Amino acid sequence: MKYFAKLSNENVVLNIHAVSEGNAATEEKGIAFLSTLHKWPHWKQTSHSKSESDLRLRPASVGGTYDPVNDVFIHEKPFPSWTLDDNFDWIPPVAMPTYVEDQPPYLWDEDSQTWKQE
Repeated sequence: MKYFAKLSNENVVLNIHAVSEGNAATEEKGIAFLSTLHKWPHWKQTSHSKSESDLRLRPASVGGTYDPVNDVFIHEKPFPSWTLDDNFDWIPPVAMPTYVEDQPPYLWDEDSQTWKQE
């Protein structure tokens, strides 16, 4: 199986579709197959797991975007205050504290701009 991200006109990932190898021997053939089947022109091949992430840096995720200039998928921005780094990862304005075993996980609180434990 090969996987393709259905993109909006603004390059937002709308859905992920699996296509058999026979219909997607190349990315171009997979796009042509999906465009004909779904009557939608905007598709990009994506990996299915992190182990295959050499294709466009990371797997596409619904709600994320495709950056055509850098040919990478970017996950959806988790909070307004986070910024994109040079590796296309979202970074909080304050680094997360070190996790201590047997304690609740840290969660970002956008209102206070701090990490809190549940």
